[in-house]
Amino acid sequence: MPPEVILITGGVNSGKTGKMKRFVNQERAAGNKPSGIIAEGIFEGGEKVGFDVKDLSSGESMPLARISSEKDKGFPAGKYFFSNEGFEFAKKALMNYRPGGVVFLDEAGPLELADRGYAGCLKTLLNSSVKIFYVAVRGGCLDEIKEFFFSRIKQIKIIKI
Repeated sequence: MPPEVILITGGVNSGKTGKMKRFVNQERAAGNKPSGIIAEGIFEGGEKVGFDVKDLSSGESMPLARISSEKDKGFPAGKYFFSNEGFEFAKKALMNYRPGGVVFLDEAGPLELADRGYAGCLKTLLNSSVKIFYVAVRGGCLDEIKEFFFSRIKQIKIIKI
């Protein structure tokens, strides 16, 4: 049986990560031990310059993307340069789920639609024994993400930010 899917959607900088963090705290308060990842914005002088990815199980963080970075250790997407090491860390955190558990993925967007980024993790988690799967989805990609990954899921709860 597929997990209950909750999609949190909104535009860039709309508050999806903040909403995901509130759901993480709500799940913890209910006695659950959430796993997965949150991508936390990194700011310099009031401007977002990248993201760190946080493993919800361990509390560890690692750089995921920056506006400028070492090009031989990652790949470009939009205005950011993504770290291969950061993505591997994030994928490992996503796959470290508990049967019957609650998993968070922040976020799915254009990379996943190109079958990159967390696409493989999404597919695996949707066929796993996870009970609840929260996914932040970039607003402009919602319909495509639903069709590409969630077409066989009968009930999807969508929360628009």
